[in-house]
Order: sequence, then C-alpha cells, then structure tokens
Amino acid sequence: MTSLEERIFSLKTRDTAVYRKIYDLVFSNYTAYVQELENVTMLQVSLQDAARTCVNARRSLKSARQGVSHGGLGLLGKHRKRERLHSLLDILKTLKTLQRTDTRLKVLLELFASSPRLL
Repeated sequence: MTSLEERIFSLKTRDTAVYRKIYDLVFSNYTAYVQELENVTMLQVSLQDAARTCVNARRSLKSARQGVSHGGLGLLGKHRKRERLHSLLDILKTLKTLQRTDTRLKVLLELFASSPRLL
C-alpha cells in the first residue's frame, strides 16, 4: 500500500511539473502572439498608406499618359505591377506565418484552459 501511495505521489508531482511547463510555454508564446498582432496592425497602416500613394500615382499617371507613348507606359506598368506583386507575396508569407502562430496558440490555450490544475 505504501508503495502505491509513493507511486501516486510521484505521478502527481510529475503531473504538476508538466502542467507548469505547459503554462510557461503558453505564456511565453502569448507575448510573441501579441507582438505579431501589433506587427500586423502596423502592416495594415502601411498598406493603407501604400493604397493612398497608388491612388495619387494613378492620378498623376493619367495626366502623364497624354504625353508618353503607350508602349513606354506598358513597360512601366508591367514593372510596377511586378514590384507590387513581389511586395504582396512577402506580405502574404508574413500573414501565413502569423496565422500558423495563431493556430498553435489557440491549441495551447485550449489545452491550458482544459487543465483544472493550472487554474
């Protein structure tokens, strides 16, 4: 009987250590998650500025189009489009990473929430 009690106590001690480690991991990842959300907010502001710049550039381009041949504008337009697509691809990669981080954090938070020992 004493052996069983010692084994139960040992397992409870290990269980507590595991729950504490999970709590520490969730808490440390939560800080990174908050930071990534701040980065996304700054990125959104930057994208809004870029959209305003594009609108203004289109207005200027419309007036400049009268004096420039269509062939030259076509090359310029293709180059700008390619540059925007490269920027968009970088942004999408960042958002994909953020989404994966969010999914991982949700799983950890659900695990943490379902554990009565950590509360």
